[in-house]
Amino acid sequence: MAFWFLGLVTGVLAVVWGAVGTGRARRAGGPGRGMSLAGLVCGVVGLVAGLAVLVAAFVLAVGEEDADGGATHEYHARAPFDAASGWHATSR
Repeated sequence: MAFWFLGLVTGVLAVVWGAVGTGRARRAGGPGRGMSLAGLVCGVVGLVAGLAVLVAAFVLAVGEEDADGGATHEYHARAPFDAASGWHATSR
């Protein structure tokens, strides 16, 4: 799950090199065509899987943020000292 970007990068590379290999195999008369087609298919699967993980992570992050009507981590400001418990109240 943490390396979804590797699926995208290697998927793109496999699609490119699979297409190049398929073209070369077609020109050469067929040897290696099955291997290049397998690389092309694996590249498409890796690319689709990487994109699916990216979209799912984005949807989950946006859904989590909107569940409470705002950000998930709210900051509540509070004065460090007030009149009853501050340093000046005890020094009198």
